[in-house]
Amino acid sequence: MSSIRWLTVFLFVALNLQGCLQLGTDQQFSFPNWGGSYPVGVKSVILTDESRDESFTPFDPDDRRKLIVEFFYPSVVDPNAGRLEVISDSLWLPGFINFDGKFLRRSNYVSATWNISKNTPINNERESYPLLVFSHGYGLVPAHHVSILGELASHGYIIAAINHTYGSTLAEFPGENSVSAVPISKYNAGAFLPIWSDDQVFVISEIASLNADSNSFLYQNVDLDRIGAFGHSYGGAASYHAAAKDTRIIAAINMDGGIWDYEDKLLQQPFAVILAEDYFEEATSWLNNVNNESYMVLVDDFHHATFSDLPLWYQWDYPGENIFGPIDAHRGQELVTGFITQFFEKYFYNASAPWFDDPDSMPLEAVVEKR
Repeated sequence: MSSIRWLTVFLFVALNLQGCLQLGTDQQFSFPNWGGSYPVGVKSVILTDESRDESFTPFDPDDRRKLIVEFFYPSVVDPNAGRLEVISDSLWLPGFINFDGKFLRRSNYVSATWNISKNTPINNERESYPLLVFSHGYGLVPAHHVSILGELASHGYIIAAINHTYGSTLAEFPGENSVSAVPISKYNAGAFLPIWSDDQVFVISEIASLNADSNSFLYQNVDLDRIGAFGHSYGGAASYHAAAKDTRIIAAINMDGGIWDYEDKLLQQPFAVILAEDYFEEATSWLNNVNNESYMVLVDDFHHATFSDLPLWYQWDYPGENIFGPIDAHRGQELVTGFITQFFEKYFYNASAPWFDDPDSMPLEAVVEKR
């Protein structure tokens, strides 16, 4: 199977406006509380890499690579804080809310929020928290993955979710024009991986600086000895490339992404790839390129979209239609976050990881191969 198809699954605008328009069930979206013990906060930060030109604007020699980073983290409780919208007004776009002619119903989301507080302080119950750097799939945004990012934050992680400028649904910079993903050639699908992996490395460096800045909300809250990278689709490939570049990343996960141009990039850190039921023939080669423990997790009845919030939204609006396969959307989210937390806790804290290492404890839906 060609892995290029994963690059285009979510570029909805060009592919999915055909067919009859359908609107889902009229009921406001809601989501159960997080499974971890911490309340969850979110804060958006703009970071500029003055050392890198913006590759996508060669006509502007003064333009530098600029990123929006959404931080999800264990938070204090503040009943007066604003809540994070499930789908913001700016993202209510034809390509964002339509799949195969089925549209999400606007009234279900216009007032819907996640149980995530905006701009609250980081919880000081612990001295510091491990850091996970996250990259979305090509043409997506962090807002497609909040159920996963929020769940991880509730378990005591700080997640830096990068909006990869010129590779996302939308990047909005104050006082500037919004930008979206540029086309990528199927003949050179890995062309932007050096940029995205450099984004991850840059963000880690910026976080290290912010962690030492007494004026930063991150001040002394990040455990810089425990850094992981993970991503979905193109972002998963970027996480592999970033780990190959930066030994500060001590473990990495690729969620259902094809990895291009990996042959000369030997990975020294533990690595896991979590795949939908469509098997990547190339995945064995990726793991053979890892000079450490590595895992391949194949989950039955998963869809490429199961690693995002899309199944939650469409299961809510179109109950019983199994648009993204037969697995329950909440069970899918539980499996994804369970594998992620067990993997990183194994290598951050030397904790047991029964879903990876104990055949009797592995979820029935999954097959796990250790190499």
